[in-house]
Amino acid sequence: MDRLAALDAHLRTMPPERVADILSTIPDGAVRYRTATPDTLLDLIMILALRPTVFERLPLPHHQILRAVVAVAENAQELLPGGPEGGWPRRRRSLAQDPFLLGPVDHEALLAKVDADSPGLARMRAEECVSDLLDLAILWPDGDGGYHLPDDAGYQFGMRGYPWSVEEALDRYGLATLRRMALALGLDPTGDWWELRKTLADALTDEQRVVSLVRDAPHEVRHRILQLTFFSDQVEIARTHLAWGMDLPVDGTGDDEQDWLLEHGLLLPTDYETDDARVFEVAREVALTIRRSFPHRFDPAPPQVMGPPAEGMPQGRGPGAVEELSREALTFLAGADTRLVAALTERSGRLRRDGHLAVPSRRRLTKAVGGNEDLARTWLEVGARTGLLIAENDHVTLSDQARAWSAAAPEVRLVALLEGWARRAEDGLWWPTDDEPVSSGAVEEGADARSRWAVVCALTHVPDGITLGIDGARATRDLAEEDKKATGTEWLLSAAHWYQPLTAVDPEHEFRVLRAFREAEFLGVVCVGAATRVGRALSQRIRSAPRVEDDPGEGVLAAVRETLGLGAPEPGESWGGPLDLVGPEHARHRELTRWARELFGRPWTSGRGDADSFGADPGKNE
Repeated sequence: MDRLAALDAHLRTMPPERVADILSTIPDGAVRYRTATPDTLLDLIMILALRPTVFERLPLPHHQILRAVVAVAENAQELLPGGPEGGWPRRRRSLAQDPFLLGPVDHEALLAKVDADSPGLARMRAEECVSDLLDLAILWPDGDGGYHLPDDAGYQFGMRGYPWSVEEALDRYGLATLRRMALALGLDPTGDWWELRKTLADALTDEQRVVSLVRDAPHEVRHRILQLTFFSDQVEIARTHLAWGMDLPVDGTGDDEQDWLLEHGLLLPTDYETDDARVFEVAREVALTIRRSFPHRFDPAPPQVMGPPAEGMPQGRGPGAVEELSREALTFLAGADTRLVAALTERSGRLRRDGHLAVPSRRRLTKAVGGNEDLARTWLEVGARTGLLIAENDHVTLSDQARAWSAAAPEVRLVALLEGWARRAEDGLWWPTDDEPVSSGAVEEGADARSRWAVVCALTHVPDGITLGIDGARATRDLAEEDKKATGTEWLLSAAHWYQPLTAVDPEHEFRVLRAFREAEFLGVVCVGAATRVGRALSQRIRSAPRVEDDPGEGVLAAVRETLGLGAPEPGESWGGPLDLVGPEHARHRELTRWARELFGRPWTSGRGDADSFGADPGKNE
């Protein structure tokens, strides 16, 4: 089936809310929705580079599936260029009919690539990942048991270039290096340059020999060559110039693993070079053999947690210390919320010219919460996300929805604060911090990593009664001052990376993860390094609903009430909820849902690209 027709048919199987999820990953500036047609939106959906925020929603296994599906398509093309010009990235052609796009890829071939073609956890998890990618239209069915790939999937998840053949790469070496390689491979090192070149080329294009070479290599070397091959990585190595050809450094490069790969021909020269270095990569035939003989790495589950028992750890506390501390934190948070609302009711916060809150306003809000600047900043960020707070006329003030907020029961407001915090990216909107994240995202550019979301998701794997042994304030201080990681921190960082691979893109990602953990402590989500009842409920909530959701988290509300000792609401009891505040994300999602219903809710007209029937206000038909 044609790619555009297949994507159109795929979208029309979804409810408007799901299509809105997909449209929300397209930056606002990329398309004017009020003049959009289905054709223009389909074109944008098929370009991953214009949907960077889609990757905020994908845990590590999804990224691994994407690399694997691209690898299957690339291998089918023998790692050759994608167009007649012989270069990549190629000049963009028509999206409707482009024979040089990667794919489609067969479902079973994809599962085999990640070693998940047999029944078990890996296959179940891989199919779940594929289903999630279909939901976001990162992949879509071709109608014949396979999947179409986005237009630039190869550019973002595949080979960064197209490697030379073994013979082309060997042509750059001098006689001395060819003899070193022959000795390392157990071949006859005698003979002239032409004989050695042919002998080495025959050996490195022998699939069985290459597979045996990789399998018999030292463990770290094997890991290195798989990484270089699957991720199309390149390395720069200082070279020695000769009158004809080039030789590797006689004393090695200083990297034992790299030297092993060079001497055995698993890394060979490319046509890229600098003034004093040559770029090396895995040659085409070697790369194809390795990619076809070894599965891509696939981590279906996060690392297991191991830690000491939580009970009895806090001095002077009884066996229920974790929940007692959680109750205290939630009670303090409820009081802080009331005081902060009152502070902004009395006087709004003033914004500087750069859009950040002025120092006097920050001090006043920090004083309202007993000096906890992190809590005041977190509350302000969540207020911006939920729609409780707005910025207008260079001031931060309560929105018209503040009346509904104040009328709600404290536990309902706590749930809104907790869920808003867990979903909030690290993009300090009004309150500046020293570690605002750099631009990161889908492979090279685009999205903010969600460290808070990742930390809360990880908490679901901390068993009841077990602690990670992390004190957030001390761990953050040790990392910042001494670059020292507390017990349990390594697991937390690896689990956060599993849920949100983009956390590792930012140079400050370790500090950011620990700061999110520290925030979880004063919000009652974590106490003495252990996940609380509220923390586990919040983790379950946001793991099952990573998209914009209007429905309240009943499980989180029940956990909050139980922790506070309120129990379940009595029949007829008015508890002021649930809150249905409309923040910026909710407002945009609702608008996109209306447009999705208008654009994709009925069959297309016969004239493709006709915008007349799609330019009216979508609300008129509701």
